[in-house]
Amino acid sequence: MMLLAATMLMFGLSGQAMAYFADGDLIRIVYSATGGNETATDLGSIAGLTTSLTSSVTYNTNNFSISALGSGATTANSYVAYYAYVNDSNYNDNVWTSGNQGGQSIAGSVAVSNFPNAAEAMGGLYSTTPGGAQVTIATSNGGSYYTNMNLSGLGNGQMAGYTPNGDAEKNLAALATTGYVDQTLYYYMDDVA
Repeated sequence: MMLLAATMLMFGLSGQAMAYFADGDLIRIVYSATGGNETATDLGSIAGLTTSLTSSVTYNTNNFSISALGSGATTANSYVAYYAYVNDSNYNDNVWTSGNQGGQSIAGSVAVSNFPNAAEAMGGLYSTTPGGAQVTIATSNGGSYYTNMNLSGLGNGQMAGYTPNGDAEKNLAALATTGYVDQTLYYYMDDVA
């Protein structure tokens, strides 16, 4: 396990979408606990976005609006998570998950969680949903982050059981005061070959 980069979430008015929910791309999910929608953004290839352990990266690549999350959505009842997944040419599962700066606990092998299946299901849905590299869907959709990674609300922040402490997502309340939310991106590789 290795800490790759500190990330910050900032919602701005600039930038264009980079890709279309491909394996190996960093995906940002923002959803509201009460709004009923989630917005997924493909931030591009994880290989091009990671930096040394001491570097911070600010992701500000779209014109996201909290109103897209549905009626009643506010920063106080909304959450953000980042993830990436790729099964490499040696059949190793490579997983990146967001979390708190102090460290993250995982379930062990990614194989003991439903993370790979959830990531593939979501990527397939997001790629076929109109909107390109940023799409908004209902959290109740069978292919949504909330349904797959949050186990329909029974495992919020658990990345389909991979991060059992539920620390893979963060509340957006700080946007109202500081204007950003800090998260750390963690990298794991399961050698299954």
